[in-house]
Amino acid sequence: MELIRANVNIIVIISVLVGLVRSLACSIYKYGKMGCDIPGLLSGIIVTAIFLVIFYVAIDCFIHRKNNKLHLSFTRYIYMFFIILCSYIICFLVYFPGVGMNDGLNILREGMGIISQFPVFYVAYITVLRMIGYHFGGLQIAIALYTIIQVLILSVIITFILHWIINNNFPKALKVVSFLYFAFLPIICMYTISMIKDTVFSLLLVAMMIFLYEIVENNQLTHKRSFWLAFCFLIIGITCLRNNGKYILAPLLVIMFIAYKEFRKEIVRCLCVFVVCIVMTNIAMHIYHAEEQFQEVVGIPLQQVCAVVREDGDYKTSDKEEIERWMSVKDIQAYSDPYTVDPIKWNPDGKFNREYFNTHKKEFIKLWFSLLPSNLGLYTKAYLQSTYWFWAPVQSGKVQCLFTIENIANNTWLIEFLKENHIHDNPLLPAFISENLKRYYLLGEYFFREGILAWIMIISMIVSMKYYKKAFIIYAPCILLWLTIMISTPASFSLRYVFVFVYGLPIFILLPYLFIKKTYIESESSPTLNI
Repeated sequence: MELIRANVNIIVIISVLVGLVRSLACSIYKYGKMGCDIPGLLSGIIVTAIFLVIFYVAIDCFIHRKNNKLHLSFTRYIYMFFIILCSYIICFLVYFPGVGMNDGLNILREGMGIISQFPVFYVAYITVLRMIGYHFGGLQIAIALYTIIQVLILSVIITFILHWIINNNFPKALKVVSFLYFAFLPIICMYTISMIKDTVFSLLLVAMMIFLYEIVENNQLTHKRSFWLAFCFLIIGITCLRNNGKYILAPLLVIMFIAYKEFRKEIVRCLCVFVVCIVMTNIAMHIYHAEEQFQEVVGIPLQQVCAVVREDGDYKTSDKEEIERWMSVKDIQAYSDPYTVDPIKWNPDGKFNREYFNTHKKEFIKLWFSLLPSNLGLYTKAYLQSTYWFWAPVQSGKVQCLFTIENIANNTWLIEFLKENHIHDNPLLPAFISENLKRYYLLGEYFFREGILAWIMIISMIVSMKYYKKAFIIYAPCILLWLTIMISTPASFSLRYVFVFVYGLPIFILLPYLFIKKTYIESESSPTLNI
């Protein structure tokens, strides 16, 4: 109970904060308006308080035990790698050739002609696989090859993360649970075989958290060239896999440069690698005459303007004339969805004038500002709805879990594309085994919602920072990713955008234990002054 008494203020503050946010979320979800939902407020406070009390009691039980560090031999390391690999391969055989998301299938269809929408090097990678697939029999082979390569990459990185967990001072029970979590959790298995850039990108961010922990602790490993070389590879992967990677790394590297004088030479080298990646990306986009699409950058402002139209907000005749240059008011009212901007900016019936919108950026920005003063309430509500599942600590409905290529192809041209190229779900295991395993993988839909995972991360960071202020730097990759989503998400309910929270969940639980344990050991070893 010692830890509970020492942290009663944090328990109360966090519980009330989560309760208030949950109350707002419940009001929006139930009534479609901003307000206070008393049941949501009370349930949020009670559940969060219980969670924190259990969390501190668990740490208090383990904190007095002896050192739990283990030396994981190379042989055991290989065994662990092959167990994880086999688990993912089984999932791959059940859903052969893998799960092709819309984004991946778009790239397979369009090739380098679609780099204005997706990261250029990711598009180039899939385009190469497409060429290999055509050479060896078709795009079914290309998707299978993509899945196999991704399974191998993820197995290596996850084994590294588990190696770090096992070799650190955590209770053995948590080490076993972490291994089972990464190796067999249905949603992790499904995302491992999914043709989306978010999977590897998210795991690289979690690996970067571990590297940042070593830097924060200034462990011996950080003084080796191999450590910083690996860190540079993480930078390359994060920059090239998703367009918002640069917005995560730029502030992170600046913070690191300011905070760690002893590593400034190494951090400058990392900054140089980061700049080279950005320059190379821009050169490639220039070669292919591609420009970043403005509609992708201003998803939330576009939603706010559409909310003014949809809910009969205050706007002038001149504002209406500008709006109708890219979409008619009648069509906005018909297609607008408060929880996703995709029906507008990717209108299936071609009602949205993308060419005009993307070439008249100043006009849209001016329109947005002109509507702001008289529609502040609508703007705020539209923002909360546009980002809802990324901040709302509620568990309702199923999360985005991916099942078979046919389920993902949800529009006419994609279905035709699959038929033309003979792309189909083709399980390679006996039917009775595949069907039973599919029932297990289906459980992935019932994982925690995005907002709950976000609040677990925030609570973990607050608890860690109480015992070590610079712990914020370790959480920075996840926090910065979350902020980029909160600023420019196209939809309010996509787990893949923040899949780092799924991979990072064990780390969020384990990191506070390390800092509390370290504080306890230091206080025990410090001499007491008797005056």
